[in-house]
Amino acid sequence: MCEVSDKISSTSKSGSSFNSLVCYSFDPDVHTDPKWKSLGNFVELRLKNCLKYLRVTLKFMTVFGVMTIMFLAINYYFTDFIIFYCPMVSRELQHFIQVIFIIVLTPLFLLIITVMLTLGFYFVTILYIFIDSIKVLDQDLESVEVQYIRKLHRLHLEILKKLQEFETLFSQIQIVQTATSLPLIVGGQLLLRFYPSSFIWYLICMLFVLDFFAFCVFGEFIHSKTEQIFTALYITRWYEMSLEDQMILLMMMKNTITPFTLMAAGMYNINMASFLEVMKLSFTYSAILFALN
Repeated sequence: MCEVSDKISSTSKSGSSFNSLVCYSFDPDVHTDPKWKSLGNFVELRLKNCLKYLRVTLKFMTVFGVMTIMFLAINYYFTDFIIFYCPMVSRELQHFIQVIFIIVLTPLFLLIITVMLTLGFYFVTILYIFIDSIKVLDQDLESVEVQYIRKLHRLHLEILKKLQEFETLFSQIQIVQTATSLPLIVGGQLLLRFYPSSFIWYLICMLFVLDFFAFCVFGEFIHSKTEQIFTALYITRWYEMSLEDQMILLMMMKNTITPFTLMAAGMYNINMASFLEVMKLSFTYSAILFALN
């Protein structure tokens, strides 16, 4: 409950950046936009693959999340388990309120995951497209459009600007995600140790892990792809370009010499290393708490 409410409040505080990113990401005519379409046929192919993988991921997360929540509500009802005890209220009414509360939180939780997954998939795809467009420079330069490098430079600046907006929104949500994921995963592992024969706790623990994993894996992808931009620019046939194009290429390389990294609170990198670190800490804390019990 706290995680969902904090994510919603974080998103609302960055309303202008969020609206700008949504309009940028959900543009249905992006593959027909001249500034993208003129880069090559790979633009439409990359976007189609993005849509295909996004649909599969969202279907899995939706089915898995709804199934877990429904199993949880049924398990609470039949085991007479109360999350929030309300005095002066019958247990039947408390169970009813508990189920309604879980059902209301589920679509909010799935909505936040859907938006963040869509933004993540889209930005990774844009970075793939940009790297593919740089590789066009490895062809015969006489066959490349005269203004092609200038066009790449403008797109590069636009991508960097949108990534900064993405980090502004993503960082606030990731702070909440990191702060809540560790205790949730530790609690899930403790429940697995106490009730190893209960299937529902495996689903809940996996849901907590997947929720945190989705954020970290996109941070890793964005870091690695922005790192590849510098390499792709470096290995082009820059020595055959005009002096003006070489200067533009040099400015692009200077902007990408340090890979773009998503950060939480401006201190902690959001990548697979942070995911593994949280998982190691969760195993350690759950083992200590289980031993103390």
